[in-house]
Amino acid sequence: MQSTGQTIFATAIYCYINLETKQLIYAQAGARHGVYLPSACQRGASTFNDDSIHPALGLIPETRYTDEVLNLDKGDTVVLYTDGIVEAARDEEEYSEARMVQFLMQQRQSGLSDMLQRLLVSVGDFTQCKELEDDVCLVALRVV
Repeated sequence: MQSTGQTIFATAIYCYINLETKQLIYAQAGARHGVYLPSACQRGASTFNDDSIHPALGLIPETRYTDEVLNLDKGDTVVLYTDGIVEAARDEEEYSEARMVQFLMQQRQSGLSDMLQRLLVSVGDFTQCKELEDDVCLVALRVV
């Protein structure tokens, strides 16, 4: 195998849900990838823990990735996303994680499909573009 001389890496999230304990266990590499929206209206949304962000995959081969645990309750919502959402920009201003979290809080009573579709419309309205430049992946789950 011959090296190209370029460093190649990827951001990622690995997560699974323990259905018996209602826990989401996750590990992040390279960036934050999740937002937690509790069902209780008095509690605000939160992004996944900064302390759990490890180096991007392939950047430091010896990296040991540890996981975090998020306890879930009935009605809670979790949205996983790639940076193509929060880094979508117009005139040097990014859509931003804060703007996305605020939008998701306003939409948290919506159905998941509607919530994600409206988020994409919101990002498109912000950037004033029909297509985003970076890749976008959204996954949402709600505890029933």
